[in-house]
Amino acid sequence: MTLRMQLNAVIISVLVLSFIGSISINIINSQHFLSEQLTSHAQDTATSLGLSLSDPILNDENIVVEATINAIFDRGFYKHITLEDINGNIEYQRINHAQPEQVPLWFVDLFELTAPEQKTMIDTGWTIGGILKVQSHTGLAYAQLWKSAKDITYATFVIFMLALFLAYLVLIQIYKPIAEISLQAEAVQQRQFILIDKLPVAGELKSFVLAMNKMISNIKNTFEELTQATTETHREAYIDEQTGIENRRSFVDTMDSHLAESANHRGHLLMARITGLTELNKELGYQAGDNLVNQLVSHLTTELNSSNAEINKDVQAHKLFRISGSEFCLIIEQTEQQKLTEHVTQLITQINTRMTTSCGAKTIFGLVHFESGEDFGNLMFELDMATNNALENSVGYTIQETKKESDFIGSAKNLKSIFDQVLAYPDKHINLIQQTALCCGERQAFDLELFAAFTYQERSINTADLFAIASLYNQTGRLDLTIIKLILSQFNKLHWQGKKIAINLSRLTFTDNQCMTEICQLIKQSGHGEALVIGFTEDAILGDLEESKQKIADLNQAGCTICINRFGSSIESLKYMMEIRPALVKLSPSYTRNIDKKLNNVQMASAFIRMAHGLDITVIAQCIETEAELNTLQNLNIDALQGYAIDKPKPV
Repeated sequence: MTLRMQLNAVIISVLVLSFIGSISINIINSQHFLSEQLTSHAQDTATSLGLSLSDPILNDENIVVEATINAIFDRGFYKHITLEDINGNIEYQRINHAQPEQVPLWFVDLFELTAPEQKTMIDTGWTIGGILKVQSHTGLAYAQLWKSAKDITYATFVIFMLALFLAYLVLIQIYKPIAEISLQAEAVQQRQFILIDKLPVAGELKSFVLAMNKMISNIKNTFEELTQATTETHREAYIDEQTGIENRRSFVDTMDSHLAESANHRGHLLMARITGLTELNKELGYQAGDNLVNQLVSHLTTELNSSNAEINKDVQAHKLFRISGSEFCLIIEQTEQQKLTEHVTQLITQINTRMTTSCGAKTIFGLVHFESGEDFGNLMFELDMATNNALENSVGYTIQETKKESDFIGSAKNLKSIFDQVLAYPDKHINLIQQTALCCGERQAFDLELFAAFTYQERSINTADLFAIASLYNQTGRLDLTIIKLILSQFNKLHWQGKKIAINLSRLTFTDNQCMTEICQLIKQSGHGEALVIGFTEDAILGDLEESKQKIADLNQAGCTICINRFGSSIESLKYMMEIRPALVKLSPSYTRNIDKKLNNVQMASAFIRMAHGLDITVIAQCIETEAELNTLQNLNIDALQGYAIDKPKPV
C-alpha cells in the first residue's frame, strides 16, 4: 500500500470515527436528559395530583376524583395514572397504549428511554387515603430524541464534509512533493535524471527534495562525464582527425567481423584513391592537399546521404573510412551486383565531375566483391590491384566482376522468381536455424536466436542474395514479416514456451512504417510477445530517432524486448542509448573480434559495458570464436556470449 493510501485511510478513519462518536455522544446525552425529564415529569404530576385528590377521597367524592385524574391525563402525555387503595386494589386507572409516531423501530431499540413509575401517598388527615402511581409516556420523548438525532447528524455531517475538504486541500500540498519525489526515484531507476524545481513549503520535505536534487545532479554529471570520456576515447581511437570519418583501425576491425566464418556477410568494397597527392603537397603545400582530401570526403558523404541518390534505396548499409592519407574505403553490404554497378558508376562519375584537380592530382576508384570467410589480405590485394588498374582507364575506375556468382542463381530475374516462391510457400523454402547464447551473470539475455536459411529445388540460396533482391524490389519488409509468421506458427509445436527467442529485423524493414505496424499487430495477436527479443542495427535507429522511439514503444506495447545489434559501431551510440533505453545491446563484432589481441578494443568494450550496466542494459558479445576472446570478455563482466565458441548454428 502506498504512503498516500495509508495517509488517506488514517485521516478518513479518524474523521469517520469522530463523526460517529460526535453523533453518538450527542444522542446519548439527549437520551439521558430526556430520561431525567420523564422521571421528573412523572414525579411532579404525582405530587401535585396527590394533593389535589386528598379532599375528594376523604369526602368519597369519586366523580370529582375521576374528573381530576382525567383532566390531568388528557392534558399531559402519560403512559398511565393509577389510583389504588391502601391494600393495592385499583380504584381508578387511565392507560395510554399509543406508540411513538414517525420514529423508526430500530431507533427505539437502539436508544431506549426509561420512564420510571413514580408514586405518592394521598394523605387524608390522620390516615392514608390511597396510593397514586404516575408513569410518563416515552412517545413524545422519542419523537424529540429522533428530531434531535437528525439535527445533530445533519450538522455533524456538514462539519465532517468541511473538515474532509480542508484535509484534502492540506493533503494535496503534502502529496504533491511526495509524488514528485516518488516519480523522481522511479526515473532514477530508469536512468532518467529529473530535478524538482518547485520546492515544498514544509521544512522537512524541502530538505529532502534539495538532497534528492543534489544527489541526482551528481549522478547525472557522472554519467555525462563518463559518456563524454568514452566518446572522446572512441573518437581518438577510431576517428580520423582531419576528415571526421572513421580511420584504418576501425576499417580493419569492421572487416575482421564481416569476414569471420560465422558472420554471414556479403558485400562490396569501393576504394577511392587520390593520385599525385605527394607532389601536390610538395608544390602547393599541405593545405592544398588537405583541401583536396576534404573535398573528396565531402562529395562522397553528400552523395551517400543525399535523399535523391538512388543508392540509398537499394544499398543495405554503407560506411566510409579513411585508410591512409590518400585512400578511402566504402563498405557496401548485401546489394545485387548489377544494380550496384549502375549506382557506383553514377556515383564515381558525379564525384569526378565535381572534383577540382591541380598538379596532376586526380581520383581513381576500384570495386571488389567480398564474402565472409575470405582472407582480408587477399581481398585488399585485389582491391589495390583494381584501383591501380583504374589508372589505365580513361574513366578512372575499375569494377572487378564478382568471383563467386552462382550459376544456379543466375540473373536477378531468376532470383526474383525464387524470391516469389519463398514468399508464397515459406514452409517449403524457409528453414529456421537456431544458436544459443551463454549467460555469464545475473542479467538474462535470450535462450535462442533464430535465423532464416533458404532453399530452392533442394539447393541452398545465399541469404545475402535473397535479401539483396528483396531490397531491389522493396520487399524486405514482406520477407521479414513472412519469417516472423513462420516462427510464430511453430512456437507451440517447438515447445518454446518459457524461453526467450531472439529475432533480427533488417534496416529496411524497420524503416517501413506499414510493415512495422503489421509486425506489431501480428505479435500482439499471437500472444507470444513476452517471449520475443526483437533486434535491429544502430543505423536503422539513427535514421530518424523520434520515429524509431515510437516504433520501439509499439514493440514494447506488444510485449517484446528490444535489442540493438552492432552496438558501438557509431559515434552516436552513447547518445541514443540514453533515449532509446533498449533492454539488450550486442557489441559490434568490430570490438569483440580478436579482442584478446587488441588493447584498445578491450578499453572500448569495457567502457561500453560499464555505461550499459549503469543504464541497466544487458550487454551481449557476438561472433565469439576462440577461448581467448571468451575469457577476455568474461573478465570485462559481459552479460552474455554468442558465437562458434559457445554454440554453432544448427537447424531447429
